Amino acid sequence: MSVTVKDFLDSARPLVESDVEIGYRNAISRAYYSAFLWARSYVESCNTIPHDVIIKGSHDEVITRYLHHGDTSGKSIAYQLTAFKRRRCIADYDLDSSIAKREAVSAIADA
Repeated sequence: MSVTVKDFLDSARPLVESDVEIGYRNAISRAYYSAFLWARSYVESCNTIPHDVIIKGSHDEVITRYLHHGDTSGKSIAYQLTAFKRRRCIADYDLDSSIAKREAVSAIADA
């Protein structure tokens, strides 16, 4: 593989230092995808997380599989991914919202 999950997170860090809002937005997006791709990779490799629920969209399917994991850590990951996805959607699509540097720094820390 030429790109890793860590590469997504590493690409987010300099975007925060750009000190412009588009950099913060892109940092949040890259950090989210780092977390999402890690979670998806894990859930696909783990036979104990059920795959019996078909959901529209791979993001929602990964979240649902963690919700159905049956223990608190799986549910916690699902809730964190859901909240992270909301932040990423605001950063990517809600152009009327202002995104502060602290939000991008927080997203990188959360990833």
